[in-house]
Order: sequence, then structure tokens, then C-alpha cells
Amino acid sequence: MNRRPRLLLADDHTMLLDAFWRLLEPRCEIVGTAGDGHELIDLAAKTRPDVIVLDISMPRLNGMDACVRLCQKIPDVKFVFLTVHEDPDIAAEAIRLGASGYLLKSSASAELFTAIEQALAGKLYITPLLTKGVPLGIFLRSSHEAGPRNTPGK
Repeated sequence: MNRRPRLLLADDHTMLLDAFWRLLEPRCEIVGTAGDGHELIDLAAKTRPDVIVLDISMPRLNGMDACVRLCQKIPDVKFVFLTVHEDPDIAAEAIRLGASGYLLKSSASAELFTAIEQALAGKLYITPLLTKGVPLGIFLRSSHEAGPRNTPGK
């Protein structure tokens, strides 16, 4: 049996949530949407999604902090960040905090499906728009050596 992955979407822009829903729904079961990090945590606990597609900058609790809390509550859930933050250090921090994917809102829509599939397969996906041809291991290692930085959107 090939069931559709269960997704929870989190972004503080309603129009983007609607667009993501329409894009993903034919291939995924959308279990809900959240407009801030606290709502995301509550909804994730109730719906137990396979993957959470979330933004970093959200009101009340940003996506990075929500990811950390949810990794403790629901260790099997996968996280794919979909954001405007183009800083490779932020992407590397998201991965260190538990994310399986990191995309930019300027990425091609097909990349979102790739990132979700990779996350479900236990693999990592970072948009080539950030890595710019640098192998993923080198990208993460060099970003890790820079140390943690302040999370945007608090």
C-alpha cells in the first residue's frame, strides 16, 4: 500500500498557505495549517504528521524554536523549512536543529516535492540555490564550524 504522506503546513501568510495546500494536496494528505509556532506545536501534537513544511519567521514562536520543541515531542516527524532566509549559516543551523530539508520560497515548486521525498527517505535536502555547487557535506561542515547564530524572526 502506497499511502500519501501526511503533511502539516506552517506559515504566517494565509495566501502562501493556500497556494502550498493546492500545490501539495494532489500528492499529499494535508492534515492542517498553522499561522504561528505555538499553533504549529498544538496542531502537530493532535495530527501527528509525517512531514511539517514550515517557515522560519512566524509570530509568537519562530519555526526554528518550534522545530526544537517538536523534535522532543514527536521524534519521528520530518521538517522541511520553506523560507526567504538565504543565509547558508541559517540553513545549516536548521539542519543541526533537526530539519531534513531547507528550501527558499524562490525555489522551483518541484524542489518542494523532492525535499519531502528525501525527508521521508531519511535523507537531507538543501536547495542548490544555497549550496551553489558545493557538496552538501562541505557546506554543512563549514557552516557548523562558524558556530550557532541568532535565529531570525523571534
